[in-house]
Amino acid sequence: MDVQNNLAAEEKTEQSLFVVGVTKIQNKMLALLLALLLALLLALLLALLLALLLALLLALLLALLLALLLALLLALLLALLLALLLALLLALLLALLLALLLALLLALLLALLLATKSMGQE
Repeated sequence: MDVQNNLAAEEKTEQSLFVVGVTKIQNKMLALLLALLLALLLALLLALLLALLLALLLALLLALLLALLLALLLALLLALLLALLLALLLALLLALLLALLLALLLALLLALLLATKSMGQE
């Protein structure tokens, strides 16, 4: 009877160790999946920001051409005021883009830190 109890206890111990091992592997895989998903999200957001920046540059070029036409048609003073307004708008938009980029990079850093922290706890 003792032999059967010992065998049953040993089998339960092995099953518990197997479950713990599988759980650790699943936790690592989930942490890596989360890090990969966050990296993909960051890449998509950066691509969106680059597309937005290109659109802003094209709009700035068109606005500059319009400003030159207005300078030829209306007056030099009006063109200078419009260029100053466009430069101010571009500076504000670039500050916003830099703030968004910094926030995204900090989010990725936090995700990677959490992923490595969860791996280190095992």
